[in-house]
Amino acid sequence: MIMDNIIKQLLWETWAMLVMAGPYILFGFLMAGLIHTFISPAKIVSLLGRKNWKSVLTASICGIPLPLCSCSVLPTAAALRQKGASRGATTSFLISTPETGVDSIALTYGIMDLTMAILRPLSAFITAFISGIFVNLWGEQKGNDQEEAHQSKEKACCSSKNANSKDSGKVRPESKQAWWKKTLHYSFFELSDDLSHWLALGIVLSGILSACLPDTVFDGWAGQGVSSLLFMLAISMPMYICASGSTPIAAVMITKGLSPGAALVFLLAGPATNIGSIPILLKILGKRSTIIYLLTIIAISLLIGFGVNLYYSSYLLSPSMGIDSGSEKMGGPISILSAVVLLFLLIKGIIMRPVPAEWKNLNDLLERYSGFRLSWLKIIVFSAILLIFSFLSSFL
Repeated sequence: MIMDNIIKQLLWETWAMLVMAGPYILFGFLMAGLIHTFISPAKIVSLLGRKNWKSVLTASICGIPLPLCSCSVLPTAAALRQKGASRGATTSFLISTPETGVDSIALTYGIMDLTMAILRPLSAFITAFISGIFVNLWGEQKGNDQEEAHQSKEKACCSSKNANSKDSGKVRPESKQAWWKKTLHYSFFELSDDLSHWLALGIVLSGILSACLPDTVFDGWAGQGVSSLLFMLAISMPMYICASGSTPIAAVMITKGLSPGAALVFLLAGPATNIGSIPILLKILGKRSTIIYLLTIIAISLLIGFGVNLYYSSYLLSPSMGIDSGSEKMGGPISILSAVVLLFLLIKGIIMRPVPAEWKNLNDLLERYSGFRLSWLKIIVFSAILLIFSFLSSFL
């Protein structure tokens, strides 16, 4: 009977998160599609080449609305660097892009509150801008940086010449496509598929945490004060989860007593850092710039988290109030329809896209030490067995 209640609670909490988050995730997908359609990447690259504060500012601002996670932003940043973007601008782009996006901002507003929806991109911008300035000042020796920039410009020049000679007189197929078709295809096919595994993980984990964790689990040192900031930093930095996928998890932890500043540290450090990205960062930025990159994220995330806790406590605010009120008002036909559409998109993306490399690495470790290997088929079969058991037990 206890198992039956837990399963029912888990399924209900997961569905409630889908209903509450669905309209905002779909809206974020649509906005991301419009940005992809109307903002030229070539224009962004042309603004990031100089080693000054303006290129860092541009990279910090441009990265905020883009819905790229860590696995997508690394090759994008490498391409920007190769085409002549400065090391500081590349660093800013690497931080502001995965930490937030129009989809995660909309989701933060929907399941938390307006304050967190404003503080999250603002914090990402501050972290990215300061880190980019520091990297430009102390990232690498001038001689090495100038030589690398010169080589990058030569590569970009050569590639542009080759492109002009090969593609001159040709019309690209996507130029004939209507803007609204291009927007919808990117929003609900490319982007939703790319984020499907991570969004599904975040929503399911939020349901598990909401159903299984006691309401006072974060009332002690792990959820309040400076210790909570350090605790969430230690948890989030080695692991990886995308900005949208981490949002429902952070929202549930706040309802269980986690301080808003600690939740923001989790939302900032988790998407921007993980162990697997460090070797790639060393290749893109160099050793000294990578150290500055990591230290800046640690220091500024902790400072911002501390300031956010002071702000919420000074004005007697609580983001959990926004979550609770959101769960009460998000139950109409539009919300339910959005949840069904989002569920379909997640299932489609999971089928169409391969399992993320980060998951495969964890699965390899699990198989090595336990002899058991997870797969979506096994998870679906196990979930179906639990549902059947839950259904049958209600008649016993």
